[in-house]
Amino acid sequence: MVYSLVALPFVAFVFPLPTAEVFAVIAAAYFAHLVYEWFQARSFSIGAFTLVYPLARGIGPLTIAVASLFIFAESMEMIQWAGLLLLSGSIFLFAYTNYLQVVKAGEHTDNLVGAIRAAVLCGLMIAVYTLVDAYGIRLTQNPMGFLFWIFFVGGFGFPLVAWRHWNRLEIQPDIAGLWPRAMAGAAAAYLS
Repeated sequence: MVYSLVALPFVAFVFPLPTAEVFAVIAAAYFAHLVYEWFQARSFSIGAFTLVYPLARGIGPLTIAVASLFIFAESMEMIQWAGLLLLSGSIFLFAYTNYLQVVKAGEHTDNLVGAIRAAVLCGLMIAVYTLVDAYGIRLTQNPMGFLFWIFFVGGFGFPLVAWRHWNRLEIQPDIAGLWPRAMAGAAAAYLS
């Protein structure tokens, strides 16, 4: 919700309301970000971070580059493809090395397939939200306005999912104990 609060004065007083077409793209981006965040949280909760994070982050750039060929008629030089393959290949090799360590140590192996599936879907959703955002930015007359509207709307997504999850917990942690970590996470997100 921090993003929403930061963006509120800008969407209220600086940038105009988006057109219906742009607002449809903002709605699509909202849901793409929400699904991405859910898959990210899911993969982090059931898998080893050193495995699922690089796997998700390695899939995104490669998928975006290939999809951009068809969606935006983008093209890349051979050196760019080589660099992209080197980058993604290095990240996948890092993930594979961590996979071997996880299996060898016997940690997090009970949900290993589910964690990998969630990480792959997270990586694909990174590509989806990036492509939707790029489409929206190209569609609007004011790219900064589009971004501020994305921040404003997007800030309402995951807190609603977290609230629903919280209410389903049989044993709810003490909020007072979580508050400092939540504020540190919000500050880190804001500063990033």
